[in-house]
Amino acid sequence: AHKACKIFQLRSKSTAGDDPLDQAAAGRSTVVAEMMHVPTKAVRDIWSRSVGAEMTHSLWTEHEKLLDSCDKFRTATGIATSENRRSGPSKAVRTAATLQQSAWGRSETSDA
Repeated sequence: AHKACKIFQLRSKSTAGDDPLDQAAAGRSTVVAEMMHVPTKAVRDIWSRSVGAEMTHSLWTEHEKLLDSCDKFRTATGIATSENRRSGPSKAVRTAATLQQSAWGRSETSDA
């Protein structure tokens, strides 16, 4: 738990504390991973709060708490997360749009 908290604190210079080594490593996942003897992915997962959230919750900023609440709401309601939105419309939406365009195309063709 202590290691996860330390890694979480090193996510940025503003949360890293005053130690010069911590300041130098802050925000650099590869450096933090080497320093803490963990895989780089573990550092990124802790920083993104996808791993160790229960251990690091006390260190979250108000903004991070709000982000977590929004993520939980999206999960509970089925609303697309930002990761899903980056990939564009869902397959169902694309399929519906294609079918709608096909129907419009046929009606225009039959009227002509």
